[in-house]
Amino acid sequence: MSRSRNLVLILAMAAGLMTACTASATPGPHPSAEPAPRLPLTKVLAAVRRAPAIRTLPSRLRPSLTGAGQDLGFDSDKCEAGPSATRIDACVFGDPASSTRVVLFGDSHAAMWLPAMIEIAQRRHWQLRFLGKPACPIPDITVWSQRDDRAFTECDRFRSFAEGQILAARPDLVLVTSESYGQKIGPDQTVTATEWQGGFTRTLGALRRSGARVVVIGDTPVLARSAPECLAAHARNIVTCFTTRATATGRVWSGAEEAAAEATGSGYVPVLPWLCGSVCTPVIGNVLVYRNRFDITAIYSRMLNGVLEAALVRQFPPRPQAESSSRSSRLPPRIASFTASTSRRPLAIASSGSGGTARFTWARPISAATPATSRTATVVISAAAQAGSAKARSAPTVKISAARP
Repeated sequence: MSRSRNLVLILAMAAGLMTACTASATPGPHPSAEPAPRLPLTKVLAAVRRAPAIRTLPSRLRPSLTGAGQDLGFDSDKCEAGPSATRIDACVFGDPASSTRVVLFGDSHAAMWLPAMIEIAQRRHWQLRFLGKPACPIPDITVWSQRDDRAFTECDRFRSFAEGQILAARPDLVLVTSESYGQKIGPDQTVTATEWQGGFTRTLGALRRSGARVVVIGDTPVLARSAPECLAAHARNIVTCFTTRATATGRVWSGAEEAAAEATGSGYVPVLPWLCGSVCTPVIGNVLVYRNRFDITAIYSRMLNGVLEAALVRQFPPRPQAESSSRSSRLPPRIASFTASTSRRPLAIASSGSGGTARFTWARPISAATPATSRTATVVISAAAQAGSAKARSAPTVKISAARP
C-alpha cells in the first residue's frame, strides 16, 4: 500500500472518530470515545504537499459539505460568549484536578483549535479552560462590529474580563489567537498591520503579568471562497476552489503577531505549513479543511493535535517532577503544609489543588447519613487562612493550623 493511500486511510479513521464535545465549568465535558491519531509533522506536511493533486471531491469526505458549518467539536452555546455578553464561565476540559493549568483565549480562531487542544489536554493531563467570544479578537483595539455597524464595546469589556480572570487564576500557560483578516476600527477603516501589532503587544504584556508562559498560535490563511459552497458547485474540478498562498495570506497579519510575541517575550507557533504549500486547498486527504473561508473544521483541528502538541512542548517544556510537586499546592507564602479539623470529624489533608486552593479528603463519614468512607471538598486558602480559619465549599467551616518550614 502506498504512503499516500495509507495516510488517506489514517485521515479517514480519524475523521470517523470525531465526536462533538460539550463542556461546562462544573462538571467537565464528556471526552471523545477514542483519541485522534497523533500524526507527526512529516506526515502532515506530506499530506499538504499532495493535496493539490486531488482534483475531484473525495467520496468519503469528512465532515460532509452539508455538515461542515456545524463541525465545531464543542458546545458553542455554553462555551462562547454571545454578541452582547461581556463575561462567561470558562468551560473546563482535560483533567480538572491537574496542577498544570492552561487557558485558551480568543475569538472563533481560538475556538477552532479547541478540538486539538482537548486531545492534548486529555493526553497530557492538563486542566484546560476556554475563554472565547466570536468576532472579538484579543488585541487591545476597539474593533468595529460589522454585524451591528458600531463600535464593538462589548468586546472591549469581555477582553478586560478575560484578562482579569487570567491574572487572578495565574495559570501556567496561556494560549491566544485571533482572526486578523478584515478587522475594522470604523465603518470604512481597516485595521493596519501596525495597529494590530500594537494592540497585540499591549494584550500580551498584560497577560504576561499573570506569571504564565504566553504563546501565540499564528493566524490562519483565508480562502478566496467558502469551502463547502465552492466544493458543492465544483465537485468534479475542485481546483477552482484552491487559493494561492500569496492571496490567502495577503491580509492576514501573522508577521505583526510574531513581532508582538518577540517584543513581549512570548512564544509563537506558525501554522501556515500545516495548511498550505504553494496553494491552500480546501481538502487534504479526505478531510474538509475549512468549514467556511476562515475557520478550520473540528475534524482537521483534531488531525493537527500531534503537531500542535509538539510545537507547544517546545514552547512550554514539562516541568521537572520536583518543581511540579512544589507548585501543585500553591499554598500561601512560607506555608509548607497544614492540618484541619472540625467539631464533627478530623480531616486528612492532601494538598493537590492550585490557585490558592487545596483538596482534602474526610477521614471518616461526616454524618450518619453519609455512608461513604471518604468525601472530597475544597478549602479556600486566603489571607484569612493564615489567621486561622477558612470556609470549605460543600463542607462545614474548618480551622487551619499552618506548619511553617
